[in-house]
Amino acid sequence: MTTRTSPSRETIEVDGAQLELALDDPADDTATDGDRAPYLDLYLLLNTKKRPIGTPSFTVPTSNR
Repeated sequence: MTTRTSPSRETIEVDGAQLELALDDPADDTATDGDRAPYLDLYLLLNTKKRPIGTPSFTVPTSNR
């Protein structure tokens, strides 16, 4: 894949790219000592949304060669 970046406008070539994500299972996490943060409930209310669990997927665009 060849693309031009902004603002340098230089050409970048990428061959054989791989995406690796380090994922951690939170099932074995333990709580830390201390009181619940006073702002946590408001933060969760404003910044989270209940979503149905579905099959995870994503699309990676391919080059138009």
